[in-house]
Amino acid sequence: MSVVVAGSSILEQWQEETGAMVGIQSTAPVEVLLTIVGDAIQRQNAVNPEEWTLSDPWPTPQGVAFAPECETEETLMAVVEEVAAGLEAAGTDARIGPLTMDEEPWPDQWHNDGYCAAMTIVGKPYWDAPGDPGGRRLMQRMWDDDPVARAQVIEHAVRWCDVEDSDLWLGAGLSTFKIPREHAVELLTRSLDTGPKCDIVAARDAGLVRRVEFGYNGFVIYEVGGTSRPEWLACVDDLASVLLDVHPLIEWGYILRRPKGVMGLGPRTSHIVHDAMWEPYEGQVALLGYCQDPRRFPDLVLDVYGIQVLGRGHDISTLGDGWDVRDLSQGRKLVSSMDPAAWFANAPSLDTLLAARKSFGTLVDPIWSPENN
Repeated sequence: MSVVVAGSSILEQWQEETGAMVGIQSTAPVEVLLTIVGDAIQRQNAVNPEEWTLSDPWPTPQGVAFAPECETEETLMAVVEEVAAGLEAAGTDARIGPLTMDEEPWPDQWHNDGYCAAMTIVGKPYWDAPGDPGGRRLMQRMWDDDPVARAQVIEHAVRWCDVEDSDLWLGAGLSTFKIPREHAVELLTRSLDTGPKCDIVAARDAGLVRRVEFGYNGFVIYEVGGTSRPEWLACVDDLASVLLDVHPLIEWGYILRRPKGVMGLGPRTSHIVHDAMWEPYEGQVALLGYCQDPRRFPDLVLDVYGIQVLGRGHDISTLGDGWDVRDLSQGRKLVSSMDPAAWFANAPSLDTLLAARKSFGTLVDPIWSPENN
């Protein structure tokens, strides 16, 4: 058993990029590598409490990686040597060197349109629970998604991203890698078992990108966009099919057109944030930025979208005209505007947004209203 350290290459990357990402290539089980590297990092952090790693180690197709944030070359190499010592003590063959990544395939999101279907996987909340351990609230983590449902969504996401003549990329931790289709489910699952946030991307060319992001608290976003303006009806039909496919596995979901200039193809995933649709009308509506987790309100909607999945607790008896309602399994319903162009061909107008909230009647959460200016 041997551990090879490419120290000069790691230092060269650190000097050129004012930082380093270190990759460990090994055939040892990833769980073993994560434990060894994590323990070594913690030991080194105890020695240098003011210089700590930027993140916990994360899986890569070849092993694991980590990103030490160090002020000096000496501290950087001390971290690397501590990791090497841990690997040697465990009798693991490994090569430690600078992490190399594939070029990210997503388009210039600041200048292009995109569409997304956002949802949350079924599971159990632990907010406001007696004795709720404070550590579970780190990174706003307040929901345990069901592992069986998540596994099914992962498989669906990989199938959805596996388009003809495309390549697949996995984004995990701080790195992005091109991955083989046959290992995509395994690698995505392994990444999510390690950390609650990663994504898988399929890109046929610069004009079409599909991406699925798995975020904190069971949030998932399917996105489609590109460097050229995508045909809106095809994108919306595609994402509506996603909601129909996965509706037994999710608490709620909706489809949204992403305005140009919004970072990422989709909206923020940690909560519903009204800014995503209302920001173009800032100054004409009430305080933007109000956010809340929709799973706290199983009988209300926090906002109205052109297409959305409602749960068994939503009473649609007050629903106004202009909506098509399709019954789904487990008491869920797909509610779609009869005028999809008003929502997706371009950004929905202020009149469209206000009329939609009015037509949903008592289904709409009364805490925030765009008219409370």
